[in-house]
Amino acid sequence: MDDKTISYPSISVIIPLLNESENIAVLYENLNKVISPYNNREVIFIDDGSTDNTFEILKALHEKTLR
Repeated sequence: MDDKTISYPSISVIIPLLNESENIAVLYENLNKVISPYNNREVIFIDDGSTDNTFEILKALHEKTLR
């Protein structure tokens, strides 16, 4: 292993949400910047009964990341 090579472990991030539609996109973008070095990573959002369009935004992000 080269001295400059960093080995990152797997990471899982679990985020509970309640009426956070205005914050999800920025949170997701910034979080991806932080966890991008990890080879095996997952982000799990949990919508806890939001009454805004939090769930719809989550679905759209999911579809976007599958492409």
